[in-house]
Amino acid sequence: MDTRLIGIIMAFTLSSCAAVQGMTTPRPVAPKAAAGQLAPQNLGAGQCAMFVWERTAPNRFILFTQASARSGQWYDGTQSRAARVTSQGETNAQRQSSVQSLISGDKVLELSLGDAQTITDGTRYKEGVLRVSGGAEFDRVIPVVGLSSCGR
Repeated sequence: MDTRLIGIIMAFTLSSCAAVQGMTTPRPVAPKAAAGQLAPQNLGAGQCAMFVWERTAPNRFILFTQASARSGQWYDGTQSRAARVTSQGETNAQRQSSVQSLISGDKVLELSLGDAQTITDGTRYKEGVLRVSGGAEFDRVIPVVGLSSCGR
């Protein structure tokens, strides 16, 4: 092999090593909510939850519940609010119910999901309704879809 070629290869190798020495691993970024919806939720190993999105565009993530904790988060259209599960129907393989009643402040939330499909690591619900009532407003009926899943 030509000594000039060996010299060029060595120069590239050494320059790439020198460039990497000062590099640091980027710090993990905390999940941030996209505008107008709930922030991403993380599940620990064995924790299960129900995730609910609006069925119509822009398909915002609006409800997160954990049956075991009997609590959740709800996006009310302007902010994330804590919610408490007050009742639920039968649970699925992920120990979550497709029918839930919740309270968040002066609002009552009634979730009803249907057309369940078992998928890898969960159950997908192709249709449903989230009814929001209470306060001075009329009831709101929001078409939704859902997913129940457990962390690994």
